[in-house]
Amino acid sequence: LTRCLRSLWPFKFDFLPTIKNNPDFYGPFWISTTLIFMLAASANFAFYLEYILKTEEKWTYDLYKLTYGSAVIYCYAFGVPLLFWLYFKYFDLSVTLIEIVCIYGYSLFVYSPVALLCIIPVGWVKWMVVGIGCLLSTSFLIVNLWIPLREKLWQAILVLIVLSALHIGLGLTLRLYFFQYNSVPTTTT
Repeated sequence: LTRCLRSLWPFKFDFLPTIKNNPDFYGPFWISTTLIFMLAASANFAFYLEYILKTEEKWTYDLYKLTYGSAVIYCYAFGVPLLFWLYFKYFDLSVTLIEIVCIYGYSLFVYSPVALLCIIPVGWVKWMVVGIGCLLSTSFLIVNLWIPLREKLWQAILVLIVLSALHIGLGLTLRLYFFQYNSVPTTTT
């Protein structure tokens, strides 16, 4: 719980040194799994709220949100750190795979409250909430991966740019796939 709460305030350089002696897969796995279910449930509930406001037809849930959420979150939480670890290994940067997975997994914790707040059926609120969540999560990654990357400045800049782009892409995916509803039917009289 301490690590989860610590990931919500990204402006301290102490997360990587804190986990260095005891990194874990447990936290990232359960954070990712919880996030998948929260995204699917919140997205379906938000769609339900928007649906009942615009039509009287029968609403049906979308199980593809759960499937797509699983693919996106698990690939992002475990696949992206693996790619960065291979890059770090190639350039002899001192970060282990479990440390990167741990940092990435805990960086996703902020999206749990984001998923709940995106139930609010106001578009600009959803954009603001996802944007703030993405900013906090990206900042957490940058601040904590900067410590081992600063040894090689040009590789660090490249990694942080790619990392930021991927994380912004994740934020956009969450907003545009899970919490965007252009297909809500309207009743005609």
